[in-house]
Amino acid sequence: MNPTIQCPNCGYEMPQASTNGGAARASDSTPQSAKVIPLHKNSSAASSASKMPPPNTRKQGLPRGVLWRGRPSHIANIRVYTWCVVVIAAKLLAYWYLIEPWFGHLPYVAIAFQGLGILPLSYAAWRAVELACRRFAIINNNNVQLEVTWGVFNRHAKRLELFLVNEIGLERPLLYRLLRRDLGTLILYFGAAGDLRNAEVLPAMRQSSKLADQFYQLVAEIRKMRTFTHPYPR
Repeated sequence: MNPTIQCPNCGYEMPQASTNGGAARASDSTPQSAKVIPLHKNSSAASSASKMPPPNTRKQGLPRGVLWRGRPSHIANIRVYTWCVVVIAAKLLAYWYLIEPWFGHLPYVAIAFQGLGILPLSYAAWRAVELACRRFAIINNNNVQLEVTWGVFNRHAKRLELFLVNEIGLERPLLYRLLRRDLGTLILYFGAAGDLRNAEVLPAMRQSSKLADQFYQLVAEIRKMRTFTHPYPR
């Protein structure tokens, strides 16, 4: 009887082809049972090797859930706040040097002119609340996505796939650098670089240089986790 080889995975016994017919007949004459030749000396090593998944299906190191949260700084509205202060200062000067001397005897004119000061204050307060309600988060469920939420009364949200990010831009205007050194604007380009129509802007983010490096490393790790053809090749 020819010697057989036993598969460590399924246990199927396969006959082994012999190169020397005389040697095979000589060896078959002594034993009466089939010879089983294991592929591995250690059966535990064989079973553990058979249970290992392929490399593309192993669990990745990214935890599930919320990986990062952030919101823009109020320095993003510094121009709006500055213009509101300038308008209020101009209104006060006009009231002291124009309205009071000429129309001081008309109370309704003074009251109406003073009421105009509420408009820039209301606009500045609205822009501050609107910016405070803007949030960014990176969520890892089945896919790693960037979640953007905004809105004061009516809340809106959208999720963007991070593996589609083509370029990451960082802008640090002079005004940001004068007020705070680590402040900057991150731009995630989902299309061609420089095309803001297919980009997501994260304005006035704290620790912008470090955050840009973390985004770049995260996108690189996501691309290693999955195989795809990018719609915008470099």
